[in-house]
Amino acid sequence: MGVRRFGRRKPVKFFLMVVCVLGVSSCAALDQYVTRRSAEFERIRAERRAEIEREAVVEYGPGTTVRHISDCEWEVCVRGGSVCISKVRDDDNDGSPTVACGGEDCRDNDPLISPNRPEACDGVDNDCSGVVDETCAPGEPLHP
Repeated sequence: MGVRRFGRRKPVKFFLMVVCVLGVSSCAALDQYVTRRSAEFERIRAERRAEIEREAVVEYGPGTTVRHISDCEWEVCVRGGSVCISKVRDDDNDGSPTVACGGEDCRDNDPLISPNRPEACDGVDNDCSGVVDETCAPGEPLHP
């Protein structure tokens, strides 16, 4: 499972140049679209990093610094950098990193769904096994 990268502008631009050389019209419009999407991804990335930094200061106190290793990993350092804690992206704070960052959390926006949770008979794959309600007896009523 690879790490999701934002802002893949160069390979797309290369593709657009090849397509444009082959005579496809509207290349300027395509180039503008790619430029806008790249800028949007960079804005989202910057917002996420700022959010991580704010959360770290709230959790560990003033003077906390954050060193971003990738979109999935960062270090939170306290006491002037003498103590650093490695963190992995877990958007719902359920203890399991998102699939995009090498974890097994199939729905990282819902803390009630995680590979760490038991399956419940509710019509949802609560434990990220890929099977819905696998521990339920046939005909057992759903418990929402």
